[in-house]
Amino acid sequence: MSGTQGMPVVLIGGILQDRREWDEAGYVARLERDNIVILMDPLGHGQSSKPIEPHQYTYEAVARHTAAVVKHAGFGAAHLIGFSRGGWIAGWTAYLSPAIVLSCAIGSQTLSAASSKSIELGLSRAAALRSGDWDTYFASLPVQVDQERRERYANTNSPHAIAAATLGARLHHFGVPPLSVRTLRFVGSDESSMGDIATEAATRAELFAVLTGLDHYDVFDAGRLICGLTAALRVSGSPVGGRQ
Repeated sequence: MSGTQGMPVVLIGGILQDRREWDEAGYVARLERDNIVILMDPLGHGQSSKPIEPHQYTYEAVARHTAAVVKHAGFGAAHLIGFSRGGWIAGWTAYLSPAIVLSCAIGSQTLSAASSKSIELGLSRAAALRSGDWDTYFASLPVQVDQERRERYANTNSPHAIAAATLGARLHHFGVPPLSVRTLRFVGSDESSMGDIATEAATRAELFAVLTGLDHYDVFDAGRLICGLTAALRVSGSPVGGRQ
């Protein structure tokens, strides 16, 4: 936790990411000027414990973990910023525990129910991880992962824990329902999920922003831009959205 003034902001990373990446991408330095920044390693990642049972990673479990982090930090509520799978976690937390969520920014992540194809791919990825086959796992992802990130993630993650997290998200085949808290969806224009996320945001009447010319990890690495984009969420009534 860093920063001494303002409202608490919880940063939740995607699959394979640990909390250090937020600092490295510039989020912490930018946000801690006016906020109290809380970095969390979701279960199975970073310094958190790494159980290998899929039921430990269901939508109810991940939402409960996030709510516990907010309360443990001594706050009654916080703003959430989640990227990729972290956006899924933020969304479920906002739905199941809206009283502790002041706003929710969800980057590069769909919230609709998983398709049968997505479920099959998840099972295949989990099988690759359980056999220690990181190359097959990375090749099956819908986003490009550069060599530096591949090496880092393979060296810092437990394949069995990541397999369990992958399966746990698919134990229930339904998506995050519409949220009652103020929500911003953001995505790179070069991401394959951009159209789906745009449609979801429009259907759910959520704030929406497209980051032109950026792919998946480019979006995450644009820390300064994302901090500026999400700042309006933390000021009631400020406009957010459009192309950046």
